[in-house]
Amino acid sequence: MKIPFTHKEVSVGQLFSKYLFPMVASTFVEFTALTPWRRDNGAIVLFGHDLNGNLAAFDTYLRGLPDAPRVLFMTDSAQTYRRERAAGRGILYSARVGDLYRAARADVIVTSHGPINLFRWPKRRHRPLFVDVWHGVGYKTDPKTLASMTAYDGHFVASPLLRDLHIGFGLPAELNTITGYARTDELATLELTPALRSGILRDYGLDPAEKRTLVLYAPTWNHLAARDIFPFGMTPEQFLAPLDALAAEIGVLFLVRLHLNTVLELDESAYANVRFVSARLYPATEPLLKVADVLFTDWSSIVSEYLAVHRPIIFIDKPTPFDGEVQPLSREDRPGAIVASFEDLTTALTLAATDPAGYLEQYGDLIDATTERAWGGTLDGHSAERYLRQIETLRAAK
Repeated sequence: MKIPFTHKEVSVGQLFSKYLFPMVASTFVEFTALTPWRRDNGAIVLFGHDLNGNLAAFDTYLRGLPDAPRVLFMTDSAQTYRRERAAGRGILYSARVGDLYRAARADVIVTSHGPINLFRWPKRRHRPLFVDVWHGVGYKTDPKTLASMTAYDGHFVASPLLRDLHIGFGLPAELNTITGYARTDELATLELTPALRSGILRDYGLDPAEKRTLVLYAPTWNHLAARDIFPFGMTPEQFLAPLDALAAEIGVLFLVRLHLNTVLELDESAYANVRFVSARLYPATEPLLKVADVLFTDWSSIVSEYLAVHRPIIFIDKPTPFDGEVQPLSREDRPGAIVASFEDLTTALTLAATDPAGYLEQYGDLIDATTERAWGGTLDGHSAERYLRQIETLRAAK
């Protein structure tokens, strides 16, 4: 029997192994390992889907300290676990009882998507310190996940805007600390040398000698219309063929990065000026933001991170795909051209790619205003440092 689930079907067995068994395992460990005498003092567990975004940036910062703490990464994704194990990298899996025991004995658990299957742990008296660093400043929020973190010790937010929003959704004021997001640290202080650019391109399976202007197409994941991937009501072929021709005309290379949840097979060999950069093969997004000269997107939170490099952004004119009326950023917080047709895209992209300074001047006031709302002055390269400082403060008070 198959059960419809989001963008694809899963069997009953898959449903059990992905959702039910991890909850049973975490509950078992909760009652057998969350004790006052079984601590691994100093150990920090980073817990999320992949070691990317804020978790990856914090991991890099911690490992670079002179007296680096012991850092472990735990995933809730079987695919990520298998991939990292096959590559010989150490990793914990939140559906394995032994790995959950190691997490239960850690000093701190840092999450990026809430507690996931550890939702009961923060409510226990004898447990690790729990903090969340979240994963994006976008045009949606998740009240249900925020509600699961009311028993946390801390929640690190990007700006006063996010702090006030989370308080409004019931996350106690004392849990919200404005730190910025660690994932922006390297973007805010970026010096893109030719060697760095070539190295990033090589790491993503691209030609390191590529000299063309790079345009990153990165649409958000729309759980309400999972196959609504390309704009203007176009099929992949209807969109990519003229896009390829436009790229040849203005001398750019399109990098297509679809969301991790998107299931789509396309043949990039059919296009000379389009490359697909898989989020499954290359989980980290920040290096792509370092080299992309223009971002083309819709309502993705990638917009906020890209503001840190102050380059042109083009938006697809479409309704927000999210439930609810309250959003961290508003419809007005789209600092760039908003295009409703391929003809509009052609005009905006030609300007952004050939005269980026003129494009940024045209939208400068809106860029500044949106950056202030999204980040509130935290784009200074020190967010990871503030993470650790606040964790140490919480440790001392616990």
